[in-house]
Amino acid sequence: MKKILISIFVLALTLSSCQNNKSQDQTDQKKDEPVQVEKKEQKDYKSIGLEYAIGTKAELGKNLMTKMKEDGPIHALEFCNVQAMPITDSMSKKYNADIKRVSDKNRNPSNLASEQEIEYIRQFSQMVSNEDQVEPIIETTEDKVKFYYPITTNSMCLKCHGKVGEDIATETYNKIIELYPEDKAIGYQENEVRGIWRIYFDKE
Repeated sequence: MKKILISIFVLALTLSSCQNNKSQDQTDQKKDEPVQVEKKEQKDYKSIGLEYAIGTKAELGKNLMTKMKEDGPIHALEFCNVQAMPITDSMSKKYNADIKRVSDKNRNPSNLASEQEIEYIRQFSQMVSNEDQVEPIIETTEDKVKFYYPITTNSMCLKCHGKVGEDIATETYNKIIELYPEDKAIGYQENEVRGIWRIYFDKE
């Protein structure tokens, strides 16, 4: 009888220990959950920001390429001067976001970057120069997401943003100065950061 009582006592202790371990495992799992959610949120913010940036870039690029092919760089400049910001604003409405292109070497005075944005441009320029994988910069407030991503030059960009006399024809440069007397957005080479997408959108 004594042996039976001892066996029952040992079994009860074992079950209690298993239950405690299970409870601790559940507690540990719950502790891990906020980290997993935060990673998921950051991934979602990256995807959303890239969708908005790529979508706006595609809309601007489509219209610019059409003007460039039809009428050349001078008419493309005239088009950008009048239509680039309205197109960007229309994409802001489409995505319900605040979308803007800013630069430390801006062409349009409205596209001048802030001091903080200029620092981000430097960071992205270093990434591109080092051929590092470029990741967006994402900041969050209580209800907003601030997304930053580089705008890099290609061969077409250089027709209006390259070196005068080499990439930019004289008549094109004259038109640039006519439309943008305080222009700073020249002298670039291919695959350089000439500005960033600055996109704000709601968390929800």
